[in-house]
Amino acid sequence: MLSIFAYVSAGKISDRVGRRPVLSVVYATYFLSLLLFYNSSGGAFTVMSWVVFAASMFGLDVLNNAIVSEIFPTMARATASTISVVVGVVGTICGVVTEGSIDIDGDDDGGSGGGDDKLRKRRWKLR
Repeated sequence: MLSIFAYVSAGKISDRVGRRPVLSVVYATYFLSLLLFYNSSGGAFTVMSWVVFAASMFGLDVLNNAIVSEIFPTMARATASTISVVVGVVGTICGVVTEGSIDIDGDDDGGSGGGDDKLRKRRWKLR
């Protein structure tokens, strides 16, 4: 339900106001809600920050896809869209690997907080 609202509203608002102002506001909302979500201690605030984070992520998806399809000529649109998707997938994989490799609790177990010794030895650590 959230994705439908974000997809429809991001497109309509950017058509009325313009791509740059809406994209700037949505990027700022995305990064602010990202910071709030990952630094929250739980409870209702965590849920609310995640909802805003998810909505702004869907809004960015719409706006970024619109920009990619608008700035390239028709002959190169399919290639540009494909490259955009590949960059997005690689970025997502790198983000998941980086997030999983951060040792947040400082006890050299890769941030897992316990569990199997074999699994702990395979985890990456950022120092």
